Amino acid sequence: MTSNDYTPPDDLGRVQNISVGVGLVGIIVWIIGAVVSGYAKDTFFHSYLVAFVFWTSVALGCLGLLMIQYLGGASWGLLIRRQLEAGAHALWLMLILFLPIAIVGLQSLYGWSDPSKITNEAELRLIDHRRSWMNQNGFLIRGISPSGSDWRPTCAGGRSSRTRTATWAHCSGHRI
Repeated sequence: MTSNDYTPPDDLGRVQNISVGVGLVGIIVWIIGAVVSGYAKDTFFHSYLVAFVFWTSVALGCLGLLMIQYLGGASWGLLIRRQLEAGAHALWLMLILFLPIAIVGLQSLYGWSDPSKITNEAELRLIDHRRSWMNQNGFLIRGISPSGSDWRPTCAGGRSSRTRTATWAHCSGHRI
């Protein structure tokens, strides 16, 4: 017989405070590195883009698996439901972490954002032709709008998930 006592451990507050402190130190070091790096700014934002795409795909993958599990109504997802929900809840953070790419790193990542660096006449005509689509405001809107539609469902599912699990367990005769 297992206990259904879901109270957090007593030292969780201490661990949380340490984690927040380490995170803040990391953010400060990140900002100092981005400002001081000079020519390494391009390398920094290329690396940042790779990490951003990786972690966004992890969060979106969790959301996709969670939606498949909910739509199918299957019991296979009960074991990993909480982990998938936690991963999907990181999408709001990805929305915030997109802003440095769109605001500061755009010139380092994409050549069309600074046409003065381009010397090829054909490329300049092409960039001028695509100017209505390839601009900073459009990039920001296109980057945020899919994220906004993806992260809204993750905020709605947190509370009712326990209710759905308990209902499933009650109806199927399983013990949680």
